[in-house]
Amino acid sequence: MKKSLRNTLAISGGVGVALILASCNSFCSVADTSNFRYAYDPINTTFYSASNDVENFAIDELLVDFQSSTGLSSKLLTIDELEFVDDKGKVTYLEDSEEFKNRLFKSYNENLISVNAGELRVSLKTNEEDENETTYTMYVGLNDLTIELFNNATTQGYIVPSYGFYNELDQKTLTLIVNEANSQMSVIDTMIYSDFSNLTYSALYGYSEAELERYKGLENGAEKNELLDTMRQEREEKSILANYGYLKHYGLSTDENGNETIDYYKNLNNWNDEIANGEVGVNGVMTTNFIKAYKTLLDQKVMNVRTCITVEEGFYGNLTNDPLNNTVKIEGKAVDFWQGWGEAFSKHGFLEGLLVYPIGVGVENLSHAFGMNGWGQVGAVLLMTLIVRFLFMAVTFPSTLSQQKMSYLQPEIAKLQQKYPNSNTNDYDKQRFAQAQAALYKKHKVHPFMSMLVIIIQFPLFICVWNALQGSASLATDAVLGLNLSDSIWSALTNFANWPSQGGWWTALVLIILMSASQIVSMLLPQWLNKKRNKNVAKTVNSDAMNKSQRTMKITQWVMTIFIIIMGFNLPAAMGVYWFAGAIFSILQSLILHFAFVKRGVK
Repeated sequence: MKKSLRNTLAISGGVGVALILASCNSFCSVADTSNFRYAYDPINTTFYSASNDVENFAIDELLVDFQSSTGLSSKLLTIDELEFVDDKGKVTYLEDSEEFKNRLFKSYNENLISVNAGELRVSLKTNEEDENETTYTMYVGLNDLTIELFNNATTQGYIVPSYGFYNELDQKTLTLIVNEANSQMSVIDTMIYSDFSNLTYSALYGYSEAELERYKGLENGAEKNELLDTMRQEREEKSILANYGYLKHYGLSTDENGNETIDYYKNLNNWNDEIANGEVGVNGVMTTNFIKAYKTLLDQKVMNVRTCITVEEGFYGNLTNDPLNNTVKIEGKAVDFWQGWGEAFSKHGFLEGLLVYPIGVGVENLSHAFGMNGWGQVGAVLLMTLIVRFLFMAVTFPSTLSQQKMSYLQPEIAKLQQKYPNSNTNDYDKQRFAQAQAALYKKHKVHPFMSMLVIIIQFPLFICVWNALQGSASLATDAVLGLNLSDSIWSALTNFANWPSQGGWWTALVLIILMSASQIVSMLLPQWLNKKRNKNVAKTVNSDAMNKSQRTMKITQWVMTIFIIIMGFNLPAAMGVYWFAGAIFSILQSLILHFAFVKRGVK
C-alpha cells in the first residue's frame, strides 16, 4: 500500500472515530436527568420523626456526626460549649437550651421536625498545654453538594447565600413535591395538605425512622440485607422525595408555539427572585457568580451520566456509598421495542438506532431474565458479546478469511522471493514479483485490501458497544463479588477502604488480569500457529520489505492490545467482561480456522 494512501486512510479513520464519538448521544430523558440532578443536589433539610424528646435525640445524632466529621473524641458528647450559628446569630448550647432548640429545629406538626440550615460550632483546647482554642465547625441542614459549593465559592471570593435562603428554598421545593404527590395518590397513602399539617417521616422517605435506626444498629449479614431490601422497596413505592424530588430540577416547558425547551435551572431562578423579594432580601440570595458556580458544579456531576436505557420504569444506579439511597428513578425506554428503536434513529442518531439501542436493550432484557443479582448482569454481557461477535464475524468473515489465507500463503511468497531476489532494488524484479504475488492472491481468492474492512467496522462497533453498556441502567445496579459493572476497574483498584478484604478490589484485579492475558493470547495465537505450521519452510531470501511489513504489523498489534488494556482500566468493568469474552471468542475462531486450513489446505 502506498504511503500516501495509508496516511489518507489513517487520517480518515481518525476523523471517522472522532465523529462517531461526538455523535453518541445519551438516552436520558429530561425527567431522568432531573432525577440524577436531584440525587446530587437533593433537598437540604434533614427531617426527624417527632416522638418522645425528639429534639434531644436529634441533637445526639448531630453530635455523633460532628464527632465523626471533626475527628474529636467522645468527650464532645458532653461538652457545654456547642453553638448553633444561623442568620440571626449564635446560641450557646446549655446556657439557653430552649432558645438553642428553637433556632436549630423547625416543627412541621406533631409528627415531624426538621433541622434548619446553619452550622454547629465548638471551640476547644485539644490538650491542656495548648494556649489557644481550636474552632471546629460542621454544617447542618445543607446537602453535600451545597457544602462543596460553599467551600469552592469561598475560595473564589464569591458571596454565599444566607442559611435562611436554603430554608426558604427547601420550603418551596417541598411544596412543589407535595402538590405533585397529592395528584398521584398511588404513591402515598393519604393526602398531604399544602400546609404540611399531616406530613410524616414515612411519607418523605418511604420507610420509618424506627426501621432506619434498626438498620443502622445491625451487623452486616442476612438480617440486615433482608431489612435493606424491605426499606429499598418501601422507598421506591412510597417516598415522595425519591419519586418527585426531580421536580426541583425539572426544566421541560412548552412555549406558545408548542415547542419544548429545556432549562434545568428554571425553578431555581424563579425561586431565587421570589426569596430576594421576601424576608431574606437581595443580600441573602444567590448572586450571579454563585449561580454560575452552582451550575458548573452540578453540570459536571451529571455530565457523564448515561445509564438510562431501560426495559421498564424503576429505580436504578449506584451513585453513592449508601446502599439505601443510591438509586434514582428512570423512565422505561423499551416498553415497545419497535417504537423505541424507531425513536432511537429519529431522536438520537443513526449509530444509536442501528447498534447502541438494540445492544443496550438486549443487555437490559437479558439482565432482567437472568435475575438482576449481579451475576445476571454478567451473564447478560457474556451472551450479548457472543451475539455481537457472531454478527461481526458474519459481516467480516470474507475479510478474516482473506487475512488468514494471506498468512497461510507465506511459504508460496517465500518461493517468489527466492525467484525474484532483487525485488527490493531492481525495478524489473519488483514488478515481476508484484505480478506473481497478485496472481497467487487471485488464484486463492485473496483480497489484501479486505483486511481494512475489519478495522473500518471494528472501531464503530467498539464505540457503540461501549455506549450501550455505559447506557444500560441494569449494569449500574447491583454488584458481583463486590464490583459494580458500571464502575471502572481503576476506581475499584484504587479504593483501599477495607483493603484487602474488600471484595470489589479482588474482583477488579482478577478481571483485569484475565482480560489482559486473553487479549495478549488472542493477538499472539495466530502468529504461534503460523510459526508452527511454517517451521520447516526455509527462508531463502531476506526481504527488507517483508521484514519491515511484519515489524509494522507486530507493532500495530501490540499498540492496539496495550490500548485495549489501558482502556480496560478506565472504562466500565462491563467493557472488561466484554473484551475478555471477545478475546476468548477470537481464540476459538483462530483455532477453528487453523485446523480447517491444515486439514483442507488453502483454496
